[in-house]
Amino acid sequence: FSAEKEDYFLYLGRLADRKGWRIAQEVCKKLNQRLVVAGPGDFSGYGEYVGVVDYEERGKLLSKARAVFMPSLYLEPFGSVHVEAMLCGTPAITTDWGVFTETIVNGFNGYRCRMFSEFVEATQKVDKLDYKAIRKDAISKYSTQVVAKQYENYFKRLSTLWGKGFYA
Repeated sequence: FSAEKEDYFLYLGRLADRKGWRIAQEVCKKLNQRLVVAGPGDFSGYGEYVGVVDYEERGKLLSKARAVFMPSLYLEPFGSVHVEAMLCGTPAITTDWGVFTETIVNGFNGYRCRMFSEFVEATQKVDKLDYKAIRKDAISKYSTQVVAKQYENYFKRLSTLWGKGFYA
């Protein structure tokens, strides 16, 4: 966690078109904003490419970014990068479908966008969000302690399948 953000936006993930990373490039280029790009793939275009990063560098990049872009162009089933960012107190700028409809609350922990203009607006609003509140909320939902209990309950439920199952 860092309450002090540096002056850059981050894209962290595979450099595949379906991940929407070029949207982050277009937005940051239009606004003349610094974009750091990390992840495997063939980089070209706007931004500072830092390649594949280890978990320590990943944490530093996520915690210091003004926001992380996750503009997936498909129905993202989970997208752990935005959750990792929120655990670091960093808001996420995402598309408005898939998992993001369940994890991103506009104006609280980031912004969900459907149009280029909405991505532009989101980059201009993220600095007003409460980084400590973003982190606290993420911990209450995604910390190891919380998720471990959810898995335990799930496996306990599976063990009932050989008895009364649904009717137990």
